[in-house]
Amino acid sequence: MHSLEAHSLEGIDTMQWRDITLLGKKIGVGILITVIPLGILTGGLWVSQKALKKNPQATVNHSEEVSHAN
Repeated sequence: MHSLEAHSLEGIDTMQWRDITLLGKKIGVGILITVIPLGILTGGLWVSQKALKKNPQATVNHSEEVSHAN
């Protein structure tokens, strides 16, 4: 085997490893880009639900107002 051929094969192996690493990084970034907004949305819904259930006396019961008006 010629020395140039051996050197070019090493470059292919290294390049494939770099490609796999780059692909892994892109997949990781894609997962983060998906998970972070979903986490923010879920957290916001959870906080709003918790805030609404925490203080039920603050809601106005319109049926009681109507019955007192009669």
